[in-house]
Amino acid sequence: MKIAVYIQDIPIQAGGAYSFLNSIIYGLKNVNINHSIYIFTDNYTGLTHVNEFEVIYLNKYKIEVFHKKKNLFDWLKKVYVKIIDYFLNYRLFNVSRKVIDLCDKVNDLSVKFNYFNNYEYKISKAIEEFNIELVWFPTPCYVSVKIPYICTVWDLAHRKWPFFPEVSFGDAPWEDRENFYRATLPKAAYIITGTKEGVGEISKFYNIDFNRIKIVPFPIPSFIDLDRERINSFSSFNLECDFVFYPAQFWAHKNHVVILEALTILKKQNIILNAIFTGSDKGNLNYIKKYTKDLGLDDQICFAGFLNSDDMQLLYEKAKMLVFPTFFGPDNLPPLEAFAFGCPVIASMIEGAEEQLADAALYFNPCDEIELSQKICEILFNDELRLSLIQNGKKQIEEKTPENYIKQINSIFNEFEKYRRTWE
Repeated sequence: MKIAVYIQDIPIQAGGAYSFLNSIIYGLKNVNINHSIYIFTDNYTGLTHVNEFEVIYLNKYKIEVFHKKKNLFDWLKKVYVKIIDYFLNYRLFNVSRKVIDLCDKVNDLSVKFNYFNNYEYKISKAIEEFNIELVWFPTPCYVSVKIPYICTVWDLAHRKWPFFPEVSFGDAPWEDRENFYRATLPKAAYIITGTKEGVGEISKFYNIDFNRIKIVPFPIPSFIDLDRERINSFSSFNLECDFVFYPAQFWAHKNHVVILEALTILKKQNIILNAIFTGSDKGNLNYIKKYTKDLGLDDQICFAGFLNSDDMQLLYEKAKMLVFPTFFGPDNLPPLEAFAFGCPVIASMIEGAEEQLADAALYFNPCDEIELSQKICEILFNDELRLSLIQNGKKQIEEKTPENYIKQINSIFNEFEKYRRTWE
């Protein structure tokens, strides 16, 4: 079959999603796939590793076909502005407020219309030019195509935790997420997820046949190099002091506060433990910094920002443990990274976490800082437990390589080929 792999243009600051895509590219490069693979992308910077594949840059397809529709939206917005001015001049503020709201909706519709239709047009032209028979979306994104496709689900947090601001408001409101999955999942040839828990959620929330949902566990990131020596670039923070590590973007659901509360409990017991938080700000960083100051932990917490892979590896190796208290999952990459670098893991007890991490982690209720403080002490003061977690982590990642991930995906391609051969 001729298969297009859609590599989304994700910035490096996206963290786990960027690491995952690089692992996919790395796996594709190193696995002999018995199909013709075409990489569809706009301008993904990690593509230097896939020279043996045909890379189709979608930006080469012109989109003049949509200019008239875009001009229509622009004209409507200009009309609405004139109407607003009229109502404001006559002090009809209530009416003008409603018109302004309508204007905003038209603007949002214009942006979304042009974005999705532009991509639909580009991909449809590429599919037609290269006679593509199947499209694989390896990350949770989707552009409407008129041929069979395989999509991916990492979590359905908006259904399980709808009150978190990042899944209900802002740039990705709840309705957008829900409409996306309702439009995408029922029509997919197959849906990829990482755990049995993920299968259950997809089937429960969207009434999808179990046979069309395939479990392919997350691979360890391809950037991991255990043999390369790292240099301590954190001159402002003493890595020789005991610290816990938490690499996570600053969303509310990442639950940094429970770590701060646990460290406060330990401090009252004369156990001084530092923490290093890495990751980009997604709107919650200032709140976490204020929370840190209010608890009197300023001298124990390092906000390191976004770091390169060398610095990340150094922190995993130096940390006493990874504490991973997220509410979302169960597919998460940092615990797998910690396993690779011999860093013990404490993870939140969310549905599916034990399936992904098994006996290589300690688990706690992510709402319970007392339990977390106790788990931290278990690793700090029990060398036998610490060593056991490290050894179990190493065993966990032996099979979770990018190459094995792609081999499992290739098996799904082979399964679908039996159906695809029945028509032209």
